[in-house]
Amino acid sequence: MECSTLHPITRSVLLVEGDHWRWVPPEEATPELLGVKAAGLLRVPAAWVPPFFVVSGSFPVSQPTISAAAAEARLSVVDVYVRSNGTAEGADERGALDSSTCELDRAASAIKQMQASDVFKKEEGRQDIHFIVQSLLPSKEKGHLSNERRLSRHPRDWHVEIDGGSIEPLGVRRWRDASSVQKIALVADNRASIPRALRSVAAWVSPCRVHFEWIWDGTHVWIVQLDFLLPNAEGVKPSSLVSKALRPNFDPANLQCFSVANAEHFEKYGKLKNARIYVELGYDMPSFFVMNRPEIIDAILQDKVVPEALRRDLKTLCAFPFVIRTDATGLAGHNKQMLPRSDELRSSDAAVSWLLKSFRTVMLELEGARDITLVGHHFLPATASAWAQAQPDERRVRIESLWGIPEGTYYFAHDVYDIDTGVAKLEQGGMEGCREMSVRERFKGRFIAPNDSGDWIVQQTDETSDWARSVRKKTWLQEIAWTTRRIAVREGKPVVVMWFVDIPQMQSRHEVMPWYHEGWEPVAGGYKKAAQRKKVRSAEFKEISNRESWNKLKEDVAHDIRIERVFINPADSEIVRDRQFVKELADHAQQHGYVVELGGGLLSHAFYMLSKAGCAVECVDLFGVQEENIEFNKLVRDLIPRGIQERGEQVEIVRVTGDALIESLKRKIVEEVYEVVDAKSAGPIVEEIADVEEVIDGLLKALGIDRTELLNVQTKKRHRRGGFDQGIMLVRTSLATPVVDSPPLDGASPDLRSISRPEDLPAAEQDFHVDRRVDVSGIPERQLTLTLPAQANSYASGTHRFSLENQDGTPHDLVFSAQVERYGAQLKLKVKLTNAAVQLGLPFDEPESK
Repeated sequence: MECSTLHPITRSVLLVEGDHWRWVPPEEATPELLGVKAAGLLRVPAAWVPPFFVVSGSFPVSQPTISAAAAEARLSVVDVYVRSNGTAEGADERGALDSSTCELDRAASAIKQMQASDVFKKEEGRQDIHFIVQSLLPSKEKGHLSNERRLSRHPRDWHVEIDGGSIEPLGVRRWRDASSVQKIALVADNRASIPRALRSVAAWVSPCRVHFEWIWDGTHVWIVQLDFLLPNAEGVKPSSLVSKALRPNFDPANLQCFSVANAEHFEKYGKLKNARIYVELGYDMPSFFVMNRPEIIDAILQDKVVPEALRRDLKTLCAFPFVIRTDATGLAGHNKQMLPRSDELRSSDAAVSWLLKSFRTVMLELEGARDITLVGHHFLPATASAWAQAQPDERRVRIESLWGIPEGTYYFAHDVYDIDTGVAKLEQGGMEGCREMSVRERFKGRFIAPNDSGDWIVQQTDETSDWARSVRKKTWLQEIAWTTRRIAVREGKPVVVMWFVDIPQMQSRHEVMPWYHEGWEPVAGGYKKAAQRKKVRSAEFKEISNRESWNKLKEDVAHDIRIERVFINPADSEIVRDRQFVKELADHAQQHGYVVELGGGLLSHAFYMLSKAGCAVECVDLFGVQEENIEFNKLVRDLIPRGIQERGEQVEIVRVTGDALIESLKRKIVEEVYEVVDAKSAGPIVEEIADVEEVIDGLLKALGIDRTELLNVQTKKRHRRGGFDQGIMLVRTSLATPVVDSPPLDGASPDLRSISRPEDLPAAEQDFHVDRRVDVSGIPERQLTLTLPAQANSYASGTHRFSLENQDGTPHDLVFSAQVERYGAQLKLKVKLTNAAVQLGLPFDEPESK
């Protein structure tokens, strides 16, 4: 059943059409008449939506009519929110059309200003644009509630996002949460209760895929936009793009320019050395063809001519999709990465065009290239591809995989598999002993694969595949992990290996096959996860999707526009497979000091090139990346070490007893209480309180105290001193004067000053001072004292100047500053001590007396 059928429009709405208005009944309230946003809000229970009416964009706008309509719709407010509201506006266009806030009596002017904008004029030919006029509520927080496919594999799994803040999962189960669907106001007296209020919204709309926008006014949550998300009808199944055609039979002896690679070629050319290793490991590699005749290369590069003999060879070879790579000597390491490689070439004309354009252009720019050789092979079709990283003496192997060809993992979301090969030395085990340590299956909305012409382009994934495992067989993971370690042992160093996955049987007897490998080393500066971005991005954040946006970025930087972060999000294959782009980006990012964000893998060429160039690189998802050894030295729940060990990691534990256990439990309480402090909403707060309770139970047991005894003490204290029900904060005390009669305090009095916003809470004591002291040896010293609240997330002392006496008694000025940052229960203190600037004494002569 369609979501529109599950949640029909059941109420009327007021529509302004030029100089008159009318009520539109539910049966006439369509997106074509009212706009998509308005029709969506009419499906939401009225108690959840701020009052609104619609102004048609098909008629001249009249302020008197808008004011009259506002009175009829009972918008008794001064300020309103005016939102553009297209009739064909989909979820992908969220935020593309203008909106503004203004006084109600200026709503018509705001609409006219939006209609005059370039965005409006551009969209006007595609759709009618109407306007929503809505009560402007005070917005203390705003955000999104969504279960769209890119976020959730199952419609029941939701995510609550608070703009500029956290993203919290929200699971909704109809059998459990149906009772929470109450079409009454969404009450949330505090920020932590927002997700709980939104649970009713998610339960009401399930099982549909929906994106909501909401605001919180301090007491209630309000829904301000609803987008039903339609199934992806344009995606393709990755396996459907894999050719099942048989390779043509031909006699290689008839080739005049190319020849089948021989033992000498496999030894000489780096592109073929890897293949020789794979053959020795038992893989039947496809035939490789080599063309290394200097006179033909010169004809292409210098004369821009492809000889007829080479054309005939290409006609034979391109009868089945053919790929040409380039090898050369005399190049620096980074230039070797720039050697050109073709897409699938499906005709001699396509091959000739590539040689005279892409190949010729790049090779003429690479200075010093000698012994230029073309190395070709027939394209090996596969449903997916992977990069695998292994070290000779490490059990763990990391595999990053995605549909299509390997270049997709440079920038697009992919799956990650951490495999434990089971043994430190390969001779002690076998492939069957490999097992999954951890798996991160992600939404894989895009990948790179050939189109009908053989061009490798960005493809949209269909819904049967976007969340499916890209390495679908356990035996494939075992083979990839085990063989990658064998290659690492063979090379005697850490390696990263490219694999083709799910190869059709008519193409090879191997379902997975290694194709290329190179040495691997961890990034010197470590790996960083990209910071969470706000939906509304600042001018300091740029997104690169194609060459046009890349050129615009360089232009902005040249005009001194400050850029802090750049996210690479290719919309087509123009930059995905352009290795020169990666080099340009690395140089530009390092020169101008901005951070590059990648959605792809740590094992990809793009990440490697950018990191080696020295620019700052961060990844959207750092699943499974951590230091080799992490010291905790803290008490953990009893089953935690076993779970870590089952994931393939080595664990060292020690048992604490007696006074050491009691001390460890007291430290654990501090750690868990800080987790409560850092939790932002009701769900996580409950989780952290449960951890505190567990530690309390452990401490009571260690002390031999019964829970009943604790509850008795708690009851006595509550009876004597009260609880925390009334939220009473003690601000200050002072001695009462004899002549003043202080009235008894009443915490429930409505006249008592109230604070509801955390930012309005009085600041806890913070202090810094310097004491002049002399040690026992008579040497002057200074004692610096910092006082700061334990619950603070950060503290900065400011800059302070003081002096110490030198040995000769002269003062020496110093400047001190300190910053404290808290990470959970850990405090990081940064102290900066510098010599104070000294003003130079200029040798002015005394003026002569007259």
